Amino acid sequence: MDKDLTDNIVHFGSPNSALIAADFTKEQRNVFVIRKKILWESEAASDLEVTNVETHRIQKLESNDPFFRYNRFPPFAVPPKGSRSKSPDSTGS
Repeated sequence: MDKDLTDNIVHFGSPNSALIAADFTKEQRNVFVIRKKILWESEAASDLEVTNVETHRIQKLESNDPFFRYNRFPPFAVPPKGSRSKSPDSTGS
């Protein structure tokens, strides 16, 4: 999940190429697809509000969990044992 304050079609946040490469074999890196999906947008929201929405969704979907290695901010807080119900492909809203 990443905010785009520029409406730039090629904006994909600040990816770490080493972390991404570690998730794919050489063969998988030869052909793959990147999909961008807008989950929320606003013509009137301030940069701070956009950041707050992004942070809330990252925490709600646990996409900052190091197991899934996607968002690195905000730092992941380990939930109490047995309370995790998300899967890496959860989209939520």
